[in-house]
Amino acid sequence: MSYDSMGVMNSRAIRFILSTATLLVAVACVPDSMSTTTSTPLSDASTPHTASTIDLDVTPPGATVTGRVVLGYGSHRPVGGLPLRVGKESRGQWDTYTDGDGYFVLTGVPTGLVDIVNNHLSFQVPISTTGQLVDLGILKYPLVHPPNYYYWQAAPLPELSYLLERGEPIGFDKCLTEPNWQRPTKETQQEKVWSKRPFSELPERLLQRFEQPAVIYDTVDLSVQSFPGELNLDDLGADWLYLTGLWTSPNPIVRSSCSYDAQSLEDLLHRRQIEVWLRGYNAIRVQLLGKDEIEYEDELCDPSERGCIERPGHHFAVHVVPAKGYQIIRFEGVEDVLAIHLIKDGQEFFMLP
Repeated sequence: MSYDSMGVMNSRAIRFILSTATLLVAVACVPDSMSTTTSTPLSDASTPHTASTIDLDVTPPGATVTGRVVLGYGSHRPVGGLPLRVGKESRGQWDTYTDGDGYFVLTGVPTGLVDIVNNHLSFQVPISTTGQLVDLGILKYPLVHPPNYYYWQAAPLPELSYLLERGEPIGFDKCLTEPNWQRPTKETQQEKVWSKRPFSELPERLLQRFEQPAVIYDTVDLSVQSFPGELNLDDLGADWLYLTGLWTSPNPIVRSSCSYDAQSLEDLLHRRQIEVWLRGYNAIRVQLLGKDEIEYEDELCDPSERGCIERPGHHFAVHVVPAKGYQIIRFEGVEDVLAIHLIKDGQEFFMLP
């Protein structure tokens, strides 16, 4: 769905096409409100299946807002039965529910910068005039309950050089190597990305990923919506493409030789597979540094203590050489806390995540 088509429309001339699936009634918590609909890749999620006609002549006064809600992580499957209301204040009832494919329609929406909310989701709609029809396209349902290891970090290694000598080589796939890409300047990145919503609202620590030599693509989207006339984050991985500067290259996920089907996306989310986006480097070797061989010199913090985030982790080493452009690699991971050490000339120069 394109955001370029938003604007004021003649209510007598418009017939809006949307899904006919019956609206479901469900509670607001994630496990009970999510549909069991078969997973749909986000890149294919913008086309309704069957259709019915809404006559805007008989809808309540005000604007009409439509869109589709999908998970903002993993397989990005549609979220069915999700209750939504207009405005932050609860009136004791919901205004609508998403259908089995995640589509919704809200009528009688007032003018202004309007909030549309669920217990775990909030997004804004700029309404300029009564009778306006606004299609919000894809909206991302946030990762409400991430796996525990998303809160933890792997305890630092006491003897990395020793472990590098004994590390087990593991195979990796070169999903895409693009030597012709050039990272945009910070000035261009500021003008085209950082100054626009939703990136203008992100904390500085996330924007710093633009200058990192690598990131882990774990499918977790950074924002829940695009904004009319601003950046379009509907496409799979678009948040990451914009944040890392890869928006200046033809979509790497589309051209990648690695799969992004529903199962692959779930594996990346849970770190059963690890995908690293290298910028300015190419990988030449990957190692698993044996967790059982690591002996920590200092006692780690007590996991029961508040604020203790370090855990004995699984460590991987990605050996790289400087190279033009960028490269995407993927290798087998582990569903647990982990760290990835970037190694150049036998020395670590960066660690993920």
